[in-house]
Amino acid sequence: MYLKPKEGMSVPDPVLRDFLPPEGRLVEPSEHWTRIVRDGDAELVEQPAAPVDEGSDA
Repeated sequence: MYLKPKEGMSVPDPVLRDFLPPEGRLVEPSEHWTRIVRDGDAELVEQPAAPVDEGSDA
C-alpha cells in the first residue's frame, strides 16, 4: 500500500524508524497503517510510476 501523510502531519514509520516523506512511501499493510489511514493522518494513494530512463536501450 502506498501512503502519503496529510499536509502538516508527521507520521511515524515503525519499520524504518523515521517519518513518511511528504511524497509518500510504499509500506507493508498492517494494523498500524490501517489505523493511521482510519484516523485521517495519511491517505492511501496510487503509487507513482517509476521514472523512465530515456538513455537506456532496454
